[in-house]
Amino acid sequence: MVQWNVERGYRLGSVVAELVDEQPDIVLLQEVDVGCNRSFLNDVGGEIALALGMHCAYASEKDGVNELRGAKEDHADPGDEAAGVAAGVAAVPSGGGAGGEEPAGSGGSGGSGDGGSGSGGGGSSGGSSGGGASLRAAQNPISPNWGGVEGVAVLSKYPITSVRAIALGLASSPSQAGTSGGQSYGGGKARVALRVEVAAPDHIGPVVCYSCHLDAFAGRTARVHQLQPVLEDAAITAFEAMAAGKGSAPHLILGGDLNTHNHGLARFSRKFSGEEGMAGLGKTEAQWWDEVVFANTALKDPFDKAGDSHNTWITVAGIPVWGGKIDWLLYSEATLVCDGHFVSEGNKSSDHPFLRVDLRRASEL
Repeated sequence: MVQWNVERGYRLGSVVAELVDEQPDIVLLQEVDVGCNRSFLNDVGGEIALALGMHCAYASEKDGVNELRGAKEDHADPGDEAAGVAAGVAAVPSGGGAGGEEPAGSGGSGGSGDGGSGSGGGGSSGGSSGGGASLRAAQNPISPNWGGVEGVAVLSKYPITSVRAIALGLASSPSQAGTSGGQSYGGGKARVALRVEVAAPDHIGPVVCYSCHLDAFAGRTARVHQLQPVLEDAAITAFEAMAAGKGSAPHLILGGDLNTHNHGLARFSRKFSGEEGMAGLGKTEAQWWDEVVFANTALKDPFDKAGDSHNTWITVAGIPVWGGKIDWLLYSEATLVCDGHFVSEGNKSSDHPFLRVDLRRASEL
């Protein structure tokens, strides 16, 4: 299983190559562009799914990307387009609102033969995408002049049976809006989590996956409130399965860029830390989440919360002075056993490394 913020697919050819090498069963993705000028108008999630022969589900977080002031249109490397990634294969998300749910392969008009998905008027749209259907749960209504979208995705080698977008609401305030390096940030952007049910084989059992991307420009407490709907949904999912007499809850997987970086130099920045300042001094934000938030759930992330510096933003004389774990891949410890975990080296394909966790069903089930 792989978790990855793919940086809008700027280096899509390299992303695809790395995932082909990994051959994961399930992939959770963030910053997934569809039809954006800045990423060659690609359907980033669809192209990855096509290359891996996987089913793909998607939820949009931001539309009109091509029209946004300060959008970075020239970031992608033209060499990536020549690396076997077809430009212009873009799937238009449906006009339906949040909560739309369809079984795999239904809803909307049929997809094109080259792997692009069709659009439809329901809550999701389905079409052919490599080895399976492409399902879309559009959080925001998309106008005919949609101008490119960015969102989150879940890819699976097993059939996808249910797709639902979960609104996470605002974390940073409009007063924190700004631009940096030609890119817009903050400003109270609403976030969306994607909830996907996967029909894995009987020897594995059903899996419920969540892919999400929390606000980088809010404090720690605001991010906890933002993730709360996902944690509540996961708890309800497990409770309802047990109450229905299914014997055991489905396996729960939560992956995402949670932007847990409110420590070190970030404490002195209102842009990144919100109102919290020195709260939680002596711990990384990831350590705090592990001890305070996830300790009260059935979810476990196997990575070191202090030593795994997945991302480094500031260095002095080549020495990292601010960075930390912001990417997470959690699983239900009661139903799954971790046989190993891995953080990719370097950021050659994205500004985030990918996380890989090797999981198996707990033997006592």
